[in-house]
Amino acid sequence: MPIGLTPKAARAMMPLISVETMALAVFPHLIPEPRFIIVIEAYLDDSGTHDGSAVIVVAGFLGSVDEWLKIVPEWQKRLKLDGLHRFRMTDCVAGRAPFDGLSEPRRNLLIDDLCSLIGARDLLGISAAMLRADWDAVVAAEFPDILDVLDSPYYALSSSCIQQAVKHTSDRFDGKESLAIVYDCRPQDSPKQLALPGLYKAHTYWGQSIVAMTPGLSAQFIPLQAADLFANELYRNHVGRHNNPEAFTAHPRLVKLMRNVPLEGNFMNRDALRRQSARFRDLKRSVAEVEHTGVSHDD
Repeated sequence: MPIGLTPKAARAMMPLISVETMALAVFPHLIPEPRFIIVIEAYLDDSGTHDGSAVIVVAGFLGSVDEWLKIVPEWQKRLKLDGLHRFRMTDCVAGRAPFDGLSEPRRNLLIDDLCSLIGARDLLGISAAMLRADWDAVVAAEFPDILDVLDSPYYALSSSCIQQAVKHTSDRFDGKESLAIVYDCRPQDSPKQLALPGLYKAHTYWGQSIVAMTPGLSAQFIPLQAADLFANELYRNHVGRHNNPEAFTAHPRLVKLMRNVPLEGNFMNRDALRRQSARFRDLKRSVAEVEHTGVSHDD
């Protein structure tokens, strides 16, 4: 890191990674099947801590490599109009650097324009959310034996998003597709996230189409910037509904975005968490059995 720069400033100066470069890195060469990149982003509270969040959201987009190739130059062109090289929703809404030179109306216009760019492309919005209290009451209290593989709401919600994307592409292409998952890099989560695809591929039918799962930095990869915008809008929507359900109305920007982009998502209540936790318990037992015997039920 350059001397005198904060980690945040250093990340902002990192060069962009193109969709072409990412596609070459995560997909085997000459794959004949459709190739899709899933980008996912987590939103907690403003501090970014697990324990402080009443609502936790993971959301993002599924799109073909071709669609991401179309959106990237348009995204860069729009940012350049305001002298910007990257987009981060929380900084833009708050007017923090590098958005501090833009008035609030100008920042809102930027967000609206980026939403329009997303809506013009053939993308699928994917999301999952839960209350932290539900996680503590169900998973932490009733399924303590799986906390070594599912110790954070982030993993549960990410798993739900990935399943949604796999099901969508499988239904559309009869299971003949290749999926790469790029998630915004969270140092505390990376090792476990990187281990998930191996478990999915070895022990679940829906994991067979996943060819790669890799961390990325939104400052470097524009599809993650689009996921960041979407996840933030959903997070604010869920927080508003949670804090004031009687007077809640969805933000017009989110309504517009959802009108133009198909959305598959769920809010995981306690029953849904119990079902998913039971599946992870079965998955853990299956992994342990294979490690012990060397034989999978799928063999």
